[in-house]
Amino acid sequence: MGTAVTQSPGRSHANGIQGLLFDALFQDMQEAAVLADPDRRIVRTNAAAEALFGYAAHELAGQRTAVLYANEDDFLEQGRRRFNPSAKPSHEGYRIAYRRKDGSTFPSETIGSTLRDETGAILGYLGIVRDLSEQSRIEACLHDLYAVSTDQQQGPTARIDAMLALGCDFFGLPLGIVSRIEDRVYTVAHVAAADPGPGVGDQFDLGQTYCWHTLAADDVVAFDHAGNSEITGHPCYRTFQLETYIGIPLLVDGVRHGTLNFSGWQPRSQPFSDSDREFMRLFARWIAFEISAQRAFRQIEAARARAEAADSTKSRFLATMSHELRTPITGVLGMIDLLETTDLQTEQAGYVRQIRECTQGLLALLNDVLDLSKIEADQLSLELVPTDVTALVRSVVATFSAAAAQKGVAIEVRAPAASLLVETDPTRLRQILLNLLSNAVKFTPHGQVTVALDLAETAAATAWLRLSVRDQGPGIPADQQEKIFEAFQQADPTVARRYGGTGLGLAISRRLARALDGDISVSSVPGQGATFSVALSVPLVDSDIAMAPAEASAQAHRAPALPEPGQTRPLRLLVAEDNSVNAMLLDAMLGRLGHRVTIVGDGVAAVEEATGLETYDAAIFDLQMPLMDGEQAARRIRAAGDPISRLPILALTADMVADCAQSCDLTPFDAFLTKPIDWQHLTATLARVVAEREAAEDGPTHAAQRPPGVHLPLLDRAQLDALAVSLGEGWVKSFVGEAAQTLADLGRAATDDAAAGRHQTATDHLHSLKGTALNLGAPRLAALADWLGRLTDGDDRPATGPDAAALRLFADTVDATVGALNDIAAPAETGSERRGHPG
Repeated sequence: MGTAVTQSPGRSHANGIQGLLFDALFQDMQEAAVLADPDRRIVRTNAAAEALFGYAAHELAGQRTAVLYANEDDFLEQGRRRFNPSAKPSHEGYRIAYRRKDGSTFPSETIGSTLRDETGAILGYLGIVRDLSEQSRIEACLHDLYAVSTDQQQGPTARIDAMLALGCDFFGLPLGIVSRIEDRVYTVAHVAAADPGPGVGDQFDLGQTYCWHTLAADDVVAFDHAGNSEITGHPCYRTFQLETYIGIPLLVDGVRHGTLNFSGWQPRSQPFSDSDREFMRLFARWIAFEISAQRAFRQIEAARARAEAADSTKSRFLATMSHELRTPITGVLGMIDLLETTDLQTEQAGYVRQIRECTQGLLALLNDVLDLSKIEADQLSLELVPTDVTALVRSVVATFSAAAAQKGVAIEVRAPAASLLVETDPTRLRQILLNLLSNAVKFTPHGQVTVALDLAETAAATAWLRLSVRDQGPGIPADQQEKIFEAFQQADPTVARRYGGTGLGLAISRRLARALDGDISVSSVPGQGATFSVALSVPLVDSDIAMAPAEASAQAHRAPALPEPGQTRPLRLLVAEDNSVNAMLLDAMLGRLGHRVTIVGDGVAAVEEATGLETYDAAIFDLQMPLMDGEQAARRIRAAGDPISRLPILALTADMVADCAQSCDLTPFDAFLTKPIDWQHLTATLARVVAEREAAEDGPTHAAQRPPGVHLPLLDRAQLDALAVSLGEGWVKSFVGEAAQTLADLGRAATDDAAAGRHQTATDHLHSLKGTALNLGAPRLAALADWLGRLTDGDDRPATGPDAAALRLFADTVDATVGALNDIAAPAETGSERRGHPG
């Protein structure tokens, strides 16, 4: 170690002096020191270098330093940069990989110096080498620890387990444990074990573990060979034979939690170093942070569970309140419907109208509260469909025209004459416009309300839909313009007393607009009215796609038209309704329509009646009933076997919070109805489900050929009248005439293609015809087109395709519908010939 090599005579004296200086300065140094001559041949090494590289001094003497490099390219590069006469002096460390005598390599940090005499001539080179193997091992483990701690795909528990596994690898030990210590009980909280070891939840007396010493020392405790130490008699050694151990107390959020320790059953070849102990302290802080995060995670999960439970409770409460409030409102509106069919004096009729308006106002308030609750609970559902927004706007304006005219307020519509076709939720957009227009009419004492609509394309398939409502009311101060969009807030506390309202309309409208990818803003000057502007980003729609009927949701804002007696054939109906008023209402109204009705008050009675001796054409079950609810009752009937199991059953509910039509399992039901009852819809639905049952009973082959919808009217005059009100009589006549010709062309093409077996093209024509018929208010033709489309598309097609009778019925219906529409477009003079067939 440190022995000088034989030198040439001319240089022996100088080298002797260098050797003495080298030994004096570096022989006891912990870092490796290597002295080389100007040719980079090794002249002298210290003991640390000999130990680090694994060579004896005489084995290195005279060899070029290249023997120490792991990579020859590094040797050459360092020669160019540092070890040559032109290299600039530098005392900065650099990292390099070296090779030991046994071939193993290690990373290092080296400081290289050039030694010169007084003339500047190079005497040799000195390299100081520090082994970075331990530091690199720690850095690699820290890198892996960071990767584990930032892996958000795993929860805190999984991250702690992964960290323990890294610790086992780092120390080369098979067992890692995070313990939880309370009193004298040692509980395994997390464990990583290469061999079978203790499991999570295992408990031991603290005195039986090495951790007793760890807690007593309050610092890192380590031993590498317990059998040769003073703790040979320790209970842990006698019981588990753990030879190697390193552990540290764990402090979590400043409080003692337990311990972190790694151990093994074999003695450790090298004693634990100071860096091992320092790393253990760092490791414990990392684990403690994860345990703290685990606690926080559990607290968050518990808080989330409590919040979900509270939200569920709120939803159940709202559903119950919805049912309990809408049920009596259904009874009131239904009785009003019946009352209006009696002979009323003019004064009495006026009172009834006022009762209806008040009840509908109460229903609107209930719907607003429930809508706001659904929005706040993030339970609002949207149905985005192709919509003609021009027709929708004119439809809403028509709803308010009469009320505005009575106040002396005119409503002006500024909108393109052509249809603006976009994809949106027509029901929610209508709700926004209804709120804005209702406020405008309410706050305008006289003068004019202006509704403006335009569409600005922003890309090939999207556009900005802009809708504004301007009134001539008192205006809104600037400091109140944001406040009015808050729930239950109004700009002036006296507004509610003077005009009524709850302050919910604008709050709901803004939330709906934002749900539709837009917003609402207001501009106003006190005394000069206010303008509310809606801007929505909407996809554009091709003009040949069927639109959502503009009047579909408008019917809810008008007094429902009652079906006339004899509109459908008499049916034998079973009704299950626990509310006595609604039961009486259903009995009276259905009886007025010619049906025979049996009323029961709960699901058990409904099942008994349906499976008894009496035969029923259809049943109507309220979903919420005592003893057994409507869904359970329907399932019992479906399980009763034929023919009882085929009984058509309609679900009836007042619960609009949970959106029962989508959320509850409707498998046992044929249709779904909501309260307040739309009697026209109820009548049509009953006719449909009964017809479908009769068709099914004819057998698969005949059922496929038996058309549905023949009981529907040829034209829905109410829908056509609504179009006339919304769009103007002249525009409707022109539109209807053009549409009638389109129906004739599509009907002829579809009939020819179906007869010739060209099913795909026939299906395309029928799809277009169905959409056009629905928009025109031709329900019978739309139903037949849908049925024939399913036959030609193969869903219900028998082996021979649609038969001649089915095609003839369809063609006749097309002719009759076209003729009736042409009569509307150009009414025939007296004595002139009418086209088509009677409806």
